Order: sequence, then C-alpha cells, then structure tokens
Amino acid sequence: MGNIIIHNISNKGDNISDSLFEVIDGNGTIFYTGITNSDGIIKINDLLVSSYCIRQKDINYNYLKICQ
Repeated sequence: MGNIIIHNISNKGDNISDSLFEVIDGNGTIFYTGITNSDGIIKINDLLVSSYCIRQKDINYNYLKICQ
C-alpha cells in the first residue's frame, strides 16, 4: 500500500488552502476528490501501488485576490 501527499503552495512558498484536486487512476477514473486543508495539504492513505494522475481543478480564489 502507498500514500499520496499533495501540498499546494504558491511560487513564494505560501500554503494555499481550499483548492480542489482530483486523483485519477490508470483507467482514467476519478476515484478521489478533495480540498486542501489550512496547511495546503491533502493526504490520501492506503492506495494500491500503481500510476496515478493528480489534477488541480480549482484554486482558492481568495488567495488569487490577495496576490493581485
């Protein structure tokens, strides 16, 4: 079994919370959808060892407004 840790950070190193990510298996099936926590992290545990694709679907728009 394996684990995935997604850490969403800005180019300045700031954690970005409330961003939506999907994890897609080798068959193209979305099997996990989650939102980053206050530290910009999503943890997914006990995965079968395989190839996965991680896709960011949305970002915390409050973060974008602060950076502009």
